[in-house]
Parts: sequence; C-alpha cells; structure tokens
Amino acid sequence: MIDNTSKILLTVSRGKSLTKVGAYKEADVTVKNPFTTKSGRWRQLNSSHFRSEDGEEVIIHKPIQTIHQPEYKESTQVVNLGYHFIQNALTRPSRPRKGFYHWIKTPIGKLFQDWKHKSDEQKLQVHLEELAESLGGTVKSWELL
Repeated sequence: MIDNTSKILLTVSRGKSLTKVGAYKEADVTVKNPFTTKSGRWRQLNSSHFRSEDGEEVIIHKPIQTIHQPEYKESTQVVNLGYHFIQNALTRPSRPRKGFYHWIKTPIGKLFQDWKHKSDEQKLQVHLEELAESLGGTVKSWELL
C-alpha cells in the first residue's frame, strides 16, 4: 500500500571497483641508442628484441611478473527515494511538445503508450531503471518501504 510515508530503497550496481592493488616485479630491459632524433617504425626481430628504423634497440631480458593479482569487487550505491519520486513515477508522463517521435521510442515513451496495461510495480520499475542508468549503473534491487 502506497501512502505519504512510503519510500523506496534502491540499490544500484555500478560495476566492479578495485579493492586491492596487484603487486608486480619489474622487467629487466636494455635500451641501445636511446637518444635518436626520429621516432620511426619498429620491427620485431624476435620475441624479446625490437629495433626502430633509426637504430634504437630494445631487448627484454625478463618480462614483468605478477606477484599478486589485483582484486575487484562489485560496487553498489544505495539511494533512498521519497514519496515525491513514487508519486511522479505513478503519474502518467506528459507528451512533449517537440521530439515526440524520438521520445516515444524511449522507455518512458513506451510506458506512456502502455500506461493502462502496466501495474504500479512495472511503472516504478521503468522509472527506477532510468534513474539507475542516469547514475551510471543498473538496478540491482529495490524495496518499497
């Protein structure tokens, strides 16, 4: 039952975030003729030896090594939405004066077309998905309080 004290608790998934950096061991590299004036094209002589057109050479003796892999976890944002959001979401969207044919293809425009056939929960879902997208994420869950 929706009344003046109703609220929505929206959880938005924002992708993965770095929680622990990785540890690496540096590569062992030799550079010959590093002060050449041109920056020409490079040729690969073998898997660890490279030469440029102007004579600069790079030899990789030991490549970089990963000691510890970085760790990522899902990043979420929790948004508390009040009654005014709910009231707006349950009010039929108004038709725009300009750009109607572009607007009608958007999720809100499709909601406008099917307004009588959608439940309150479906109407809220469309508005919550639009809000989550504007925050740069997707709807993970929502709860009507």
